[in-house]
Amino acid sequence: MALPRLLWVWLLVAGTQGVRDGDMRLANGDAPNEGRVEIFYGGQWGTVCDNLWDLVDASVVCRALGFENATEALGRAAFGPGTGPIMLDEVQCSGTESSLANCSSLGWLRSKCRHNQDAGVICSNETGGAHTLDLSGALPAALAQIFDSQRGCDLTVAVKADGAEPLSLCAHSLILTSNPEAQALWSEPGSTVTMEVDAECLPVATDFIRYFYSRRIDVSLPNVKCLHKLASVFGAQQLQAYCAGLFAFLLPEDLSFQTALDLHAYALAMQDPTLEELCVQFLAWNFEALTGAEAWPRVPTALLRALLSRSELAVPSELALLTALDAWSREGLLLPLPRRLLQQLPGGHPPLLPDQLLGGGLAGGCRPPGAHPPPPPEAPPSPRGEHSPAPSPPQQPPPASHTGLQMSPCSH
Repeated sequence: MALPRLLWVWLLVAGTQGVRDGDMRLANGDAPNEGRVEIFYGGQWGTVCDNLWDLVDASVVCRALGFENATEALGRAAFGPGTGPIMLDEVQCSGTESSLANCSSLGWLRSKCRHNQDAGVICSNETGGAHTLDLSGALPAALAQIFDSQRGCDLTVAVKADGAEPLSLCAHSLILTSNPEAQALWSEPGSTVTMEVDAECLPVATDFIRYFYSRRIDVSLPNVKCLHKLASVFGAQQLQAYCAGLFAFLLPEDLSFQTALDLHAYALAMQDPTLEELCVQFLAWNFEALTGAEAWPRVPTALLRALLSRSELAVPSELALLTALDAWSREGLLLPLPRRLLQQLPGGHPPLLPDQLLGGGLAGGCRPPGAHPPPPPEAPPSPRGEHSPAPSPPQQPPPASHTGLQMSPCSH
């Protein structure tokens, strides 16, 4: 049983030998110059959605395949629906790119299209008598090697951070000026460029400058915030947009929730409402896990108030919520729990009285089955033999709210 599977894997790998990400082909056409556009990425072939598909985009495909130009840009699966993933969507080329991978788009595997929207092309049947040897794929690595050599430079990039040793990098103005994303570095004339960065971002500054050479960079959980900030400050718009699109994918990788808290604080500092909303939504959906994490006591009061106002707050019951708030208050040395937080609870108030649940622990809250309520405290003797007034009836819990949470934590 294992042999056929190994054979299948070998055939799959053998069929993609020599193919690189961004390579393209035409499929299912009646002639070599027409067909459904397919592009290679991540070890497999996939299709392109026809959203925004036009003759400029189609011409990039045709020229990459050796034809002079495109004569038609077709959509709606004109050459039949393809199989596999839809690799690109909303492609917008300028016409000079060597592949659709170099054009503006939603990014790899970000499409919501179906295969009935697969894009196709008809290319002009003339090849112009030219056969192109294209080794430009090796250029980014060669440029990165020039930067890594730190030789032959005419420019110094001084990276400074408070409380840290400054970093000095040598760079090549000719290469940097050829990259539109590096233009913000030239705000001051001379042979030295100064970059002021946060101390935590100093370790990624070298990778950031190398990106202007190779136009390639690895983004991961530890560096996404700093790369996004450097890109925002220094005008690297494509890198900024790429990092922004990764936040939602990287947040779940940190089970400690510290990254989500850091990114939320960063979003407030950068006045980025999109990232702020993403962090709050992520923490609300994972609120139960957050309350058990080591980072729980470090949740800022303002963020906690925002979370408590969310209708999608994921908690098993209000008792669990109040228990978590009690722990947050105690470990954060905010006793008693601020009443304004209690007012943020679903329904505007807890189903149990705050003095039963907070301050003195949860002993006044739920009791196990069969347990007797504690005896009422004895009334102090009335002065001068006067009779004490009759005790007022106990306050009843307010009605449960209708938020979808369990609003009866004491039911057994």
